[in-house]
Amino acid sequence: MINLKYLDLRDCHGLTKTPNFGDIPNLETLNLMGCRNLEVVHRSLGHCRMLTSLDLWNFGKLKNLPKFVVMGWLQTLNLLGCESLQTFPKICGDMRRLSILPVGSPWIRSLPPSFSGLINLELIDCSHLESIPGTFENVNYLNIRGCSKLATLPNLLESGQLEDLHIAECSRLVELPMSVSSQKKFCWLSLNRCENLKKLPDFMQMESLEHLLIVGCPQLDTCFGTYTTTCSNDV
Repeated sequence: MINLKYLDLRDCHGLTKTPNFGDIPNLETLNLMGCRNLEVVHRSLGHCRMLTSLDLWNFGKLKNLPKFVVMGWLQTLNLLGCESLQTFPKICGDMRRLSILPVGSPWIRSLPPSFSGLINLELIDCSHLESIPGTFENVNYLNIRGCSKLATLPNLLESGQLEDLHIAECSRLVELPMSVSSQKKFCWLSLNRCENLKKLPDFMQMESLEHLLIVGCPQLDTCFGTYTTTCSNDV
């Protein structure tokens, strides 16, 4: 299968291990979404140098992924719903082209700092994640939900590229960085059920802000310039 570029094995529930990807050197797209009984991914995956899209959504049993050695063309990596994945795969090579990264595993504690090209980052139900690297300077869409140990947000909010910020069910988060108010492109902010969130930036300085949603944040007093109001806790 030397010329194969697209391989879609989604929802193959009987699949327990992948083939040797060394036999598919020109593979560009690999979709293993919903292969919930898959337990072993061949180590050759980390050497798929032409791969641009890798979808591993809803892997129920997979605990580890091989090292990503030469995957410099990878642009999209979907790890949502990987409820048994213990750690983020080790990055050994350049992945500066990676731009879209959704992650969802309750066991992952940290992310590598080597994704300088990332523009879309989603962290869903990463309940052991304690911090986010501050080197994601090009991110314009950030969605964080169910990260109950996350107490602070990174310096990526100072990049000037952020447009959409969605935060939900982050019970340890106390405040948003004041630098959010200086974002020139920032247009959408939603905060949902962050029970200990107490402090927000001055929204009156955010000229580009178009959508603001604050729901279920009982500790919060929001400040709009010289006006102060207590947010409702009703959904």
